[in-house]
Amino acid sequence: MFGLAAGWIATNMKRITARSSASQDARAGLPISKKARYQKPHLTFEQQVKHLRQKGMIIEDADWAIARLRQIGYYRLSAYWHPYKERESSLGAGAEALRSGTRFEHIYSLYEYDRALRRLVLEGVELIEVSLRVDVAYLLGQRDCFAYLLPRHLGPGFSRLNADGISDHARWLDGYQAKLHRPKEDFTHHLIDKCGEPLPIWAAVELWEFNQLHFFLGGLKHEDKVFISRKYGVDSPKMFLSWIKAIKGVRNHAAHHGRIWNRNMTAQPILPAVGVFPELDFITKDLSKIRQARACCPLLLMVCLIRVIDPMSAWPGKLRSLLRDFPGETGMSIEKMGFPFDWPDEAR
Repeated sequence: MFGLAAGWIATNMKRITARSSASQDARAGLPISKKARYQKPHLTFEQQVKHLRQKGMIIEDADWAIARLRQIGYYRLSAYWHPYKERESSLGAGAEALRSGTRFEHIYSLYEYDRALRRLVLEGVELIEVSLRVDVAYLLGQRDCFAYLLPRHLGPGFSRLNADGISDHARWLDGYQAKLHRPKEDFTHHLIDKCGEPLPIWAAVELWEFNQLHFFLGGLKHEDKVFISRKYGVDSPKMFLSWIKAIKGVRNHAAHHGRIWNRNMTAQPILPAVGVFPELDFITKDLSKIRQARACCPLLLMVCLIRVIDPMSAWPGKLRSLLRDFPGETGMSIEKMGFPFDWPDEAR
């Protein structure tokens, strides 16, 4: 078995290298775009403050505002004053102004709040991701320590060749091998030195990124997906995988310092019937589906899973506390996240 796995690794490493080289050649040959270049001029930090004042933003302490612009950047902060924008025809076609009373310190408060929210998301995702790794490693490791390499232990669709002659399993293994042999990964080198290659699943799973973990979960046999889903109280594997996809989406925004507070999420999960997970009922009952697309949805999916993983976890309480501390002086509210304004006090 070890020989077969080692042979598979050698063959696929050649394919990965060939793909990488071809990809680099393709990038090198890309034509320069003939589209019109960006026309707006570079502004100094002092000019940025002047420009914001012209838009109608109240900036009482220019030096403090310049320090924040130096720290965070105009473009990143612009996402937090976007909700205050108003179009005024008197300023000309396409011109924008800010709502009367918009203050720079309120924009910074929203940014700092969102930053705290991102940190909390990553804390919660760690609990979920680590638990799922254990689920996969323990379940498949009982059958074969190299089960993740062997199609017979996985769902038939995962190994089915697509039109390009490549299976999803092979694509997943490409990503895993690229991660495994990435230079300057001391932890990986330690595992290989200790365990040899291929790594047993309980070691290999520690190298999988959340995207890889989610993709692999979808490639399990149906009965294995049912087993893992039911551990978390979800009867439908399809629903459970849609939850993990939604959590992966908000996790990716948090990990890459993206805005979460009032963002519409791309991945919208399948929701259970009313009463199955009471935390989700107000989202399920929203016929407009707006709440399903907002941050409240993946955040509460995380609450549901974390309560199974660790019933004593402080994370759900931290979320409620953070929502309760929303900076209301900004004129905004947690309703932009999809939560009812009184949710922190009503939630149990």
